[in-house]
This record gives sequence, C-alpha cells and structure tokens, in this order.
Amino acid sequence: MINAPYGSTGFTPDFDSRLDEEANLSQIWIEGTFGNTIAKIGRMELDTPLLNTEKWNLAYNTFEALTLSNTDLPQTALLAGYVTRHNGHGGGAFEGGGLLAGSPGRTVNMDDFTGRDGANLFFLGGTNKSVENTTLQAWYYYLEEGVTLFNGVGTGQIDAFWLQADTKVMDMFTLGAQFAAMTPDNLNNSNIWALKAATDVMGMNVYAAYSSAADDGFFGFANLSTGDKTNIYTGLASIYFDGVLTAPGVDTFKIGGSGTVAGVGLAAAYINAQDLRGETIDGLDFSATAKVGPVNLMAIYTTILTNDQDNTKTPANASYPFYKGREIDSIRLIASYAF
Repeated sequence: MINAPYGSTGFTPDFDSRLDEEANLSQIWIEGTFGNTIAKIGRMELDTPLLNTEKWNLAYNTFEALTLSNTDLPQTALLAGYVTRHNGHGGGAFEGGGLLAGSPGRTVNMDDFTGRDGANLFFLGGTNKSVENTTLQAWYYYLEEGVTLFNGVGTGQIDAFWLQADTKVMDMFTLGAQFAAMTPDNLNNSNIWALKAATDVMGMNVYAAYSSAADDGFFGFANLSTGDKTNIYTGLASIYFDGVLTAPGVDTFKIGGSGTVAGVGLAAAYINAQDLRGETIDGLDFSATAKVGPVNLMAIYTTILTNDQDNTKTPANASYPFYKGREIDSIRLIASYAF
C-alpha cells in the first residue's frame, strides 16, 4: 500500500503544499525463521495493545522496527520489538483532549515518535493460554524520551504496562479484565482499568463494558502511534475515534451486540462517557456487512452527541475533549474485492 502525504487524511486539512505529491511504502520487510523464533526487520504492521496498526482508514499507520517472536514455551507466544520510526500522528498530539486520547487522526510521514532523533520505543509482551478457556496478556513499553510540552516541560522517559485476562465461564459467559499504566519521569502517573462481560442470546452476542481512568493522570491510553483508537474494552471495535474515552478522569459505560440475519452481519453499540467537568459523550455505532458475489460490502453509521452543543469550538489543548461542543453524524460505505 502507498500511504498518503502528511495532513491529507483524517479531519485535518493539508496546509503543506510541498508534500502534496509525497507517498510512502507502508510495508517493506524481510524475516528469517530459526526454530520457533522469527526475526523480522523493516517497515511493517504491528499488533500490540498500546502500539498497533489501525485499519479504519485507507492509509494504514505502520512502523520501522526489528521484532523477535518466539513460541518455545507451551501455550505461550512472546513478542519483542524495537521501533525507530512510524507514520502515525501520536506521541505528542494535543488535539484530542488529553495526550494520546482521541486526536483528529491523520497519517503523517515516517518520523520517530517525537519528531526528534533518538526517541525510540522498545516493547516486550506475550500471551498465555495454559489455563483452560483463558487468555492472559502482559506487555511492557519503554519510550526512551517522551515529548516536550507547550510549556517547555518534558515528560522524560516513559514506562507503560498493560495487563489483561479473558476467560469463558460455563461455556456461556465471556469475562474480561484490563489494567494499564504509564509512568513518565516528570509528570503524574496515569492508569485505567476496565471490565467486560459477554454472552450469546438467540444467536446474537451481547456485551457490556465499563472503564475508569484515574483522575490525576496525564496520559490517555489510545494507540501510541496515532492517539485515535484504543484497545480498552469500552472503545474496542467502535467506529469513531474512541481513544478519547481513555483520557484522564473519564468514566465510560458501553453496551453492544452483533449477529447475522439472512446472511447480513449486523452490529450495534452505545457508549456513555463523562469526564471530571461533567461533560458527556453519547455515541452510537451501527454497521452492516454482506457479500455479493466476490464483492464485500459494508455500511457504517456513527453519531456522536455531547451535552454542550452551543460550544462549537474545539480547543487544541489537553483541557478539552476533541468532541466537545460537537454533534457528529457520519455514514461510510465500503466495497472491497480481493484478488
């Protein structure tokens, strides 16, 4: 895939005409296998809780990295990586109401995580399925040097952690728990926890989830590369930029369901989130998928409501959520053909 130039995707207009014709190869890598270990180097997609490739847009965010994966341990998959460059927008975007929490989302040119040399990222994690019907995850991230804020204060080095457990009980109920934390050298620590329960009813999967981010934190828990999407349960599989739900002081409740009717896949979800100032976000997602011959079709409708519709300004700083004062309705139609 050829990625788009800086500022030309997402909601942000392209003010830099010098880059109108620029493009990036999204993936080019080589790998080698040594027993149960795979080494991979180059520009690639990643899939970890806090650092991942998002595929909601035509131009995916990817990474220049070296990764090692290993499956020697029983029922265990380990992954380590050293990332030097990426083409996401995050790592310092204040456009989302909390650093790394729901930015407008644009795909930018390959750069390091802070726009400076030397600020690379290391991660180590794994999943384990030794316990029957249970998947355990643990991840650690180390950012060598964080961002410098508008007031000149730097975050310093940042350590981040992600713990998750998902299990199926009595072959009927799926339960999950998550905890994540970030500990910058020079700022308040941040953390968030979330719970989820799901079951199948009359051929439909229904679920409920709740998350709560610490009031005194500084970071949100969206994708470190983009600031747009999150893997916290209350945002997972949403269609809008759900990273805003992980901003400090935000409590979120989500319910949803999915199933298939007459060959059409249907899904719907509702979220309600409130921050420390009493500002709320209500969001609805609806989607339908079907296949007509060799063509895959998808229709998506999303609506976002807030309790402050008269305030249409969206300040670009960490004090206000991206959706403040907005009512957003969007429809997306997608047709794809694999060959």
